[in-house]
Amino acid sequence: MPQLDTSTFSGQIFWLLVAFLILFAVVRSVAAPRLMGMAARRADQQAADYAAAEAARALENAKQAEHEAEVEAAHVKARAELATATDAARAQAAEKLAELGARLKAQDEAASAALATTRTAAEADLQVVADDVANDLVKRLTGAAA
Repeated sequence: MPQLDTSTFSGQIFWLLVAFLILFAVVRSVAAPRLMGMAARRADQQAADYAAAEAARALENAKQAEHEAEVEAAHVKARAELATATDAARAQAAEKLAELGARLKAQDEAASAALATTRTAAEADLQVVADDVANDLVKRLTGAAA
């Protein structure tokens, strides 16, 4: 094998160094700058994406806070409207209850008056019946009218 011949080692080493230096020069002048440029562009793109994401997050946080404030304002308004409606309903119920109480009191007084009239009439009728029964008893027992 000619590559293992020791007499050609010096030539082989020379051409190895020449090829290595050419390859090193090409990598250093062409490939390395391209790779470094791609790495720099990638880092710049990542930084821009990160900045855009942070800006979007800040905007979203602001919108979230605004939404929460609107929801809280709506809750406060709803509570106020509910309190107003409850007060109005209570006032209306109290008014109807007072009206019903007055109507029931009037009906009670009318029923009491009717009951008193009926009781007086019943007592008068009972007195008449008692007098008739007493007269009948006296007539049966004595034979003469009382």
